Amino acid sequence: MKKKLLLIGCGDHGVVCANTAKLLNYWDEISFLDDHKSNNYKGFNIIGKIKHLDKFIDSWENYFISLGDNKLRKNLFKKIISQKKKIINIFHPSSQINSSFKKGKGNIILANTVISNNVKIGNANIVNNLCSIDHDCIIKNFIHLSPGVNIAGNVSIESESWLGIGANVINNIKIGKKTIIGAGSLVINDIIDNKKVYGIPAK
Repeated sequence: MKKKLLLIGCGDHGVVCANTAKLLNYWDEISFLDDHKSNNYKGFNIIGKIKHLDKFIDSWENYFISLGDNKLRKNLFKKIISQKKKIINIFHPSSQINSSFKKGKGNIILANTVISNNVKIGNANIVNNLCSIDHDCIIKNFIHLSPGVNIAGNVSIESESWLGIGANVINNIKIGKKTIIGAGSLVINDIIDNKKVYGIPAK
């Protein structure tokens, strides 16, 4: 049987996701749905629009949500899961992931990322290039870790948060849901829900 993967969202992040999936040498066909582009984008076929997802849901088994927006990713994840379809993980071949890693569905882990022992990650997260996640961290759902984020041991991050490029988090920190941490920031204190912080230290 032909192994087909349908990605939802064909922006530049989506192309990164698709090219990473190609590196795995598993998929015979990789296509996209996107509301703003048609036919072809950077070498990938766009076969329809996201808003018409229901028309495709019965003809594809394997999905990946390749949108950078945490809220949109969350909504589509719930819709596809409710249809009992498979949302895959995509892990770059150069990522170094400890065998004790526990994962949900729909995550992408990009190039040269290192994940240490006893890390748990939920659903539909973006772990971008050159991130490091130390031991015993808990990364919930629909989170974006930008390139170069470093997270020390025993950190927990609640759902729908976003950490900007090069942000650093010391050990034993709790970060609330829907939190935004600015690029290059250093987090040395817990952060409650729905906060925007930045700086060294982050405030």
